[in-house]
Amino acid sequence: MMNRDDALLKKTIILVTCTFFLWGMSYGLLDVLNKHFQQAMRLSKADSGWLQTAYFLAYFVIAIPAALFNERFGYKRGLIAGLCFFAVGALLFIPSLLNASFLAFVLSLFVLACGSGFLETTANPYILCWGTRTVPSGG
Repeated sequence: MMNRDDALLKKTIILVTCTFFLWGMSYGLLDVLNKHFQQAMRLSKADSGWLQTAYFLAYFVIAIPAALFNERFGYKRGLIAGLCFFAVGALLFIPSLLNASFLAFVLSLFVLACGSGFLETTANPYILCWGTRTVPSGG
């Protein structure tokens, strides 16, 4: 029979693992969005490259603030903050679509990628905290 700590550990690992899929899916859709914007908005490949620039710039910009946030407020709040960034970025796609503004899409993607970067900065060390200290991660 599982005790309360084992059940909590199992739930935590499942929920954190879901965040890995969330940021992986957003990265996987980046190339699809890029190709779609090239066709729908008649953009050159160079112009549509701003999508990838915004996405990876967000990772660069958010990593240290996310680490400082996690240090001050903890990993649980860090996961919630990352999910909030991600959700706000995703919701910003709606007004971007209504205005048909490529710049707005780039900014929306930047906010969404900040959420992904925040989640990645938080989830990796958080999951390590749940392991044992007897065996190093290398085996």
